Amino acid sequence: MKKKIIIAINIIILIVIIGGFIFWKMKKVEPITSITNPNSTFPTIGNNVTQIPPATTGSTTPVGMLKITTKDGGSILMKDFYQSPYTKILDPQNDASIKESIDYNIEFQPAIPRFFIGLQGSDLYTARDNAEQGLLDKLGITKEEACRLKVTLGVAFSVNERASGVNYGLSFCPDGKPLPKNL
Repeated sequence: MKKKIIIAINIIILIVIIGGFIFWKMKKVEPITSITNPNSTFPTIGNNVTQIPPATTGSTTPVGMLKITTKDGGSILMKDFYQSPYTKILDPQNDASIKESIDYNIEFQPAIPRFFIGLQGSDLYTARDNAEQGLLDKLGITKEEACRLKVTLGVAFSVNERASGVNYGLSFCPDGKPLPKNL
């Protein structure tokens, strides 16, 4: 009987060690490096997202800004949210969670480049207003500039079945759609 208990304890310890090793290997992420600027610590993907180089003599470009490609192929300068201690890099492609709250989450996918806003909570109307203002504040841009960006704003099925499955966009943009009434 004692032998069976000792064997069972050893098996449990072995399973915990193997599980811990697998978990540790899965969490290991390669350090972020820049593709277009080897001296930069900012993650970049091709021409869609580039770090603004430090200001040189005669330059008016502020340090700490990003240039993001717009829907029309142009670009917009905005605050470098990758430098924020609150930004979380989600994967090796440098997808990032740039703002989280009880009402919403804002993520950025640099390969597209696209911002994704997921609404949550019981009051989706307030959540949308807060998320849109949070995006503008985090990026340091105007509503007009935000309308030039690729932004998907949606609601998960688990949050609200009636409102899910639609890209509402930004409410203040021409292509923005209203949330359903009486949610």
